[in-house]
Amino acid sequence: MDKSTKRRLQIINILSSNDKWYTSEELASELSCTEKTIRNDIQSINLDLPNGWEIETIKGKGIYIKKPISASINEIRSLFVRNSVTFRAILYIQFKQIKNISGLASALYAQEQAIYKLLGRVEALLNSYSLQLKRGPLQIIGREFDIRLLCCDMLDVLNDHTAHTLDNWPFENISFSKLKEIVTTTTDKYKLFIYPATTNKYIYFLATMLYRIKKEIDLNLNSETRKRIADSHFFKISDEICNEIENVFNVNISLNERIAFTLSITTLPYYSFDETEKSEFLTLFYNKKTSYYNDMYQLVERLEKNLGIPLLNDEDFLYTFQSQFKRYSLVLYSIEKIEPSYPLDRYTNENYPELFNQVRNILFEWTNERSYPELTKDGVAKVTLNIQATKIKYDMVKQNILLLTSNGPGVYRYISTKLIKEFGHKMNILQPKQGDFEPQNLDKLPIEFIIADFQLDINTVHPVIIIDPTLTQRDINQISILFHSSIDHKKNRHI
Repeated sequence: MDKSTKRRLQIINILSSNDKWYTSEELASELSCTEKTIRNDIQSINLDLPNGWEIETIKGKGIYIKKPISASINEIRSLFVRNSVTFRAILYIQFKQIKNISGLASALYAQEQAIYKLLGRVEALLNSYSLQLKRGPLQIIGREFDIRLLCCDMLDVLNDHTAHTLDNWPFENISFSKLKEIVTTTTDKYKLFIYPATTNKYIYFLATMLYRIKKEIDLNLNSETRKRIADSHFFKISDEICNEIENVFNVNISLNERIAFTLSITTLPYYSFDETEKSEFLTLFYNKKTSYYNDMYQLVERLEKNLGIPLLNDEDFLYTFQSQFKRYSLVLYSIEKIEPSYPLDRYTNENYPELFNQVRNILFEWTNERSYPELTKDGVAKVTLNIQATKIKYDMVKQNILLLTSNGPGVYRYISTKLIKEFGHKMNILQPKQGDFEPQNLDKLPIEFIIADFQLDINTVHPVIIIDPTLTQRDINQISILFHSSIDHKKNRHI
């Protein structure tokens, strides 16, 4: 991606990150350029924006990006990335068999002198895939699996998935619609819901596999790892898809090809309708029933010990992590990509740098001990955000209150709903149980205070607020004062 395109993409990222007006001075300072450059860039960006989008510039107010409520900012990022001449150059070299500078210049409608500079950017991108560019003749060289991943990513970047037809489908004898039919039929059978973008990535990898089927793909896996992959749920899906492709396209797909496809799809997002029930998973996990669950338990235990966060007690974290672990335990290749244009790892590293680095170091040690290659930064970021969710959960100061009403369940629900609307997730409303009204039991309840619409005839250590049977605004104001003073007291105890 050339410098000006990258800067314009950065302008879009900044404007879309917060719902506010920016000054040209702020943007120029952030991007180390002049205000005149910012103004020129915004004019250029506005020319390419789809209907409904606009970057407004109002004197005395600033710069603001307007977008339709049903549109995603990623739509604009993708537009800029698709127009990248760097990706188009790779497409021509890899699929159009353009072998020399003059041919590439002609295909891109550029001067030959500009192509030499462009090839420097191509080499930088290839380097992130551990690949190289050979210049005489033009050829991308390196490990076959990495070349396949590059091709898959390039096709994903260059095609607009919202359009009815693909502008950059370089395979004349390979039907996109037929591959899509095979993928969707098989994944539906295995109760796997894959998003449209994920479906396309399956197809891109399969099409590239068919295009390069004569190139031997050597994954350098030992027999134990091959067996582990072959026993996985992902391999069953991969194997069935490959069997169907063999029949339709009259090719022979080796075990190595099937394993490579398995590895590629483990990194893609999906939603499974056939996941293990949460209670069943927790039993298997805590009892370390298999080597898989034992490995996972040891990793969570290490994360908990090093981070000081009680992860083993957070069932939501564990259930989410097992889905992540299922994917990552098979991913044996680290492909650090410069793209996509809005990487999750950048967001995580900017917002939670300390936790991101801690998690990365822990996972590096863990994979190193087991002779696994290092997990990608994208993978580290997703684990980090899962852990951050647990931190947020434990950091939230929740107040347990006992609600007592005398007008039956309908009024109880009405008052509790009004309280939840007012205080949100910060309040836990407990219902009384048998024996709670005995003084010694009431004092032991883990509550901050009691809300009741009648006078209690017993003494208690807990503060009591008496409310109107319909909960007036005055009642809410009084509860708010006690509620927030209780929060402040609880926070001070943890300082």
